[in-house]
Amino acid sequence: MFDTTGFDEKTIEKMYRICDILQRISHVDFTKERLSLYGGTSLHFLHFKNVPRLSMDIDFNFRVLKTSDWEKDRDKIDNIIKKILSDLTYSKNEIKIQAQYPITRFTVHYKTKNEQRDSIKIEMGYMRRIPIFKNDQKLSFPHFKTDEKIELKTPISEELYGNKFCTLLYRYKDPMVISSRDLFDVYIISKSTFDNELFEKAMIIDSLMRPEPRIYNRNPEGIVKNVSIDNQLLNLVRNRKIPEDLKTKSQRFINTLISTSKEKYAEIIDTFYDHHEFDPTLFKKDDDINSNISSHPSIIWNLKRLKK
Repeated sequence: MFDTTGFDEKTIEKMYRICDILQRISHVDFTKERLSLYGGTSLHFLHFKNVPRLSMDIDFNFRVLKTSDWEKDRDKIDNIIKKILSDLTYSKNEIKIQAQYPITRFTVHYKTKNEQRDSIKIEMGYMRRIPIFKNDQKLSFPHFKTDEKIELKTPISEELYGNKFCTLLYRYKDPMVISSRDLFDVYIISKSTFDNELFEKAMIIDSLMRPEPRIYNRNPEGIVKNVSIDNQLLNLVRNRKIPEDLKTKSQRFINTLISTSKEKYAEIIDTFYDHHEFDPTLFKKDDDINSNISSHPSIIWNLKRLKK
């Protein structure tokens, strides 16, 4: 069972509830095959076995299957989530659903054992229906309370890491506003072992799904120094203890990657933004990239926006 030492009761209760929801989703074949876990929950529960930090919410991306009609599948997924929440005794009146393209968001309100108000956000995104690489994978983690194995679909680590890096840079319109949780996540990634070439490809392709500035034009020096280490992060790490080299190591990692994006991938980036063309063959090796990547909804959306 998960060692709860160093965390407050309210946070641990939320983790148990998140595990309960994920466990139910993993037991339904329809959702198990179509929902790929992203975000901090995937990163820290599935990809890092020592759970460097806890999570606040659940983020899925829908994956298109060969025979699926994603719009019909979306309605069925919503109904499955509603039933799961009902089975877990969440009141219908306490569940707010925002269903609009490209996201369905469930905000689940509840009272803690200590009669405090809290909530869990569950999001299903429908823009990233195609993985960057050929296939997602199945990973598992033990339920924090019961130790029961929970197996879920998730991207390969390099795709998730690339997404996390770009999330750090692009989450907010103001480039000087950075999430402390995003910085912590990138710090943990910087200490991990991964395939550098795959990570760089994922980072570049993910950046092309976002508005300008181009990734190599981000100012790395201002990114880290403006981060405030707030309770959004402190409440999620054991004993509220932050690594002493969080900012310095993250800064070096960010500097290196932004330089790499210019030195190695400027042609791909500039072809996309200047000529409105996405050409994955410009990567030295592209056979590990999903053959349908040019049909990725986020790539198509960004190209249409640039052509206006």
